[in-house]
Amino acid sequence: MVSVRPLASLPVVAAPARYPYARRFGEVNDDPVLWTIDAAPEAALATALGIVGLLAVST
Repeated sequence: MVSVRPLASLPVVAAPARYPYARRFGEVNDDPVLWTIDAAPEAALATALGIVGLLAVST
């Protein structure tokens, strides 16, 4: 079963306001999985993915 937290996408939506930003998604082989947002195009993509995540969870 997958645990879904509806507000988990909010930090990604707010990334353009405070980049550089690193979002941790979990661990693989005891190493953290990070998405580091360093530029405006990445921030725009993060916003779009965060909004899609919010919409997918809320429906």
